[in-house]
Amino acid sequence: PGYVHLPAAVNARGEKLSKQTHAPALDPRDPVPALFQALRFLGQAPPPELRAVALPELLGWAVGHWRLDRVPRRRAVPSPDS
Repeated sequence: PGYVHLPAAVNARGEKLSKQTHAPALDPRDPVPALFQALRFLGQAPPPELRAVALPELLGWAVGHWRLDRVPRRRAVPSPDS
């Protein structure tokens, strides 16, 4: 598809995570943990060993393994364990 709607991550009050709702920003020095968590939230099931790789490797895995059929079809509160 040319575009797709992805589910919004929301806080416990049902508000979309954003600066406006005081969601924490990605750590620009180490974005891999948050991006790994985002891939899990989006149903992509990255292998656990990708938690400790460099950003290019994580992004390469994400592009090569992306499956739209795994993306959940509803909003959800992200799990801190993800």
